[in-house]
Amino acid sequence: MKGENRKSIRAVKRKPSDEQPLAMKSRDLPSLSDGLVMRSVKYAKGAVRLSEFYGVGACPASDDGEPPLEPTFALRWQGMTELDSDHGMSIICGTLMDADLWILRPSRRNELFLQVKGRLNESSWAQVSESLRQTATEEDEDDVRDVVLVGLWAELFAEPLSDLWLAAMAYHAYFVERNDFAFGYLTAQLDQRRETEKDFLRGRKSVESGRAGAEIRAKHSHAETERVLREIKRLVQRGHSISRAASIAAHGGVGSSPSANRKLWERHSKK
Repeated sequence: MKGENRKSIRAVKRKPSDEQPLAMKSRDLPSLSDGLVMRSVKYAKGAVRLSEFYGVGACPASDDGEPPLEPTFALRWQGMTELDSDHGMSIICGTLMDADLWILRPSRRNELFLQVKGRLNESSWAQVSESLRQTATEEDEDDVRDVVLVGLWAELFAEPLSDLWLAAMAYHAYFVERNDFAFGYLTAQLDQRRETEKDFLRGRKSVESGRAGAEIRAKHSHAETERVLREIKRLVQRGHSISRAASIAAHGGVGSSPSANRKLWERHSKK
């Protein structure tokens, strides 16, 4: 899986994702259910990856009678795309691409190199330079060194535990340290934050909308109260009783009803 993903990274360097050919890889695995074969199909086009997993019928017999080299059964989790490394890779790919840290152009690589060098003292830079030199392999020299460089840059310049930091550390864990456990945990944090923040922002928007609506209603209510009180006061000054003034005001379109106008006056006249 790791080798396949590194190859896909090199392929993206050759042409944009929208020009990449559609790749499809199918694999059949007998399940624990009698006679049921589970088929896993993976689709890839550039950085876009999706998977299918479904039953296709009876288990095919072996032509030569020899045991298959592949695993002889599939557990259900193996078909859950969120548990596939490609899901985690797509999560970090989007975050790193937004920061121009996914596939490094020569100018971007040099920019990061100089920024990292400028932040470190001479002793630390000597260690980093040696690490970058040792990281290189014949198969994917630029790929792995770029991953290390992105990790170093994020360590020095990205806020710890931010989306960018988590993505860069997951990138480093997968391709440099070959630590699938760390990769899975770091990408799970990105997934969790994405879902949690949706709920948080939705809830905050509802609260803010409710508060704004309450403020508007309060302002409207205050203005209406003042209008009713002014009209009743004007009518009382002209010699009408409180009840008569409340009734005249209501029939003139001021206030909701004679009774409500009277109660409003009584409530506010006590203050």
